[in-house]
Amino acid sequence: MSDDVRSIPKRMPSDWSPPVPAWSAQAPKERALCIAYYGIQVLEGTCAASVSEFRSWFQVLLRLPDAPANCEYAEFIDSQGYYTWLAIAYWQDANSYDRWSAGAAHQNYWSAPQRLQGAGVFREVLQVPGERIEMLQSNFSQKAGAARVCPVPHEPVREHNYWGGMRDRLAISGQDPLLATDPQALSNPSVEGLSGRHVRIRVPGNVAVIRSGQDFSDLQGDEWALYSQRIEPALRDGMDFLARHGQETGCLSSRLLRETDAMGHRLSRSFGLAHFVSLQHLEDWARSHPTHLRIYNEFLAMAQALGGQLQLRLWHEVAVLPAHEQVFEYLNCHAGTGLMAHAGVSTFISPHDSGVQA
Repeated sequence: MSDDVRSIPKRMPSDWSPPVPAWSAQAPKERALCIAYYGIQVLEGTCAASVSEFRSWFQVLLRLPDAPANCEYAEFIDSQGYYTWLAIAYWQDANSYDRWSAGAAHQNYWSAPQRLQGAGVFREVLQVPGERIEMLQSNFSQKAGAARVCPVPHEPVREHNYWGGMRDRLAISGQDPLLATDPQALSNPSVEGLSGRHVRIRVPGNVAVIRSGQDFSDLQGDEWALYSQRIEPALRDGMDFLARHGQETGCLSSRLLRETDAMGHRLSRSFGLAHFVSLQHLEDWARSHPTHLRIYNEFLAMAQALGGQLQLRLWHEVAVLPAHEQVFEYLNCHAGTGLMAHAGVSTFISPHDSGVQA
């Protein structure tokens, strides 16, 4: 959006010149992207056959018509001791996802009665209009996530490296303050005993989702030592704090994941994935909370120590969700999974085992 048609001014200083370059992929204005997180959770060290079946099923889906344009994978162990493996798929057009997920290969697995036994599975599916997503990367040639399905202009973006740049890169922010729409979105519901249940969360409008990644595959020597001993622990502590202090930070869900290949072999990349009640909650944590300032300051210290010659590659994508068309669905998952951990009374639906009510 050009500055002359904004009713809400940018937060960028008028004379701003970024100290380092960064690039921003451009989402299509005429349609919505789809980002789908498909996960399986099992108690650590158990149900290897279920995880293998899940991975094989997803690989079959990737060969079908309307398959995603990009797919990435990751793993983590949650606070309940469950190993979770994710496939993160991206479509340039949300309509393609709708057709893909309606097909027999998808439905025969997802709707099978055995999904409510043994391993838990879930999907968190974001349908995001182009004006509601922004992407940023520290290296032009490095692309991850949605930037692999959206073009990246050669010209570096000016709107970055100041507090408020994330909001300024969202086209809709010129007309919409993107305020939280549900004051009950953060609560501590009693939803224990969900084993064998099929649960769907109704997501309020303007929930902000950030996926923020680090590629450390080229790090060596001092840079690797600084990253592994200073930055990675700060990242882990920050994401753990968000997961445990949702009432304080407005964070609905927080995970720190290590990327893998399609078969689960670890890669030298990681990312944090977090959901906030609103963009303002995300901004407030990033700008002023000690846990994020520690991450930020450790990175600045590393950059200074190495004279700015960094091989660490950083990127993120932020989506602010409209209230409709979002699917957060959990089958046989424990109550702390995803948005179930903070699903308020107005957003939590526990339907009969045989199906889900929209």
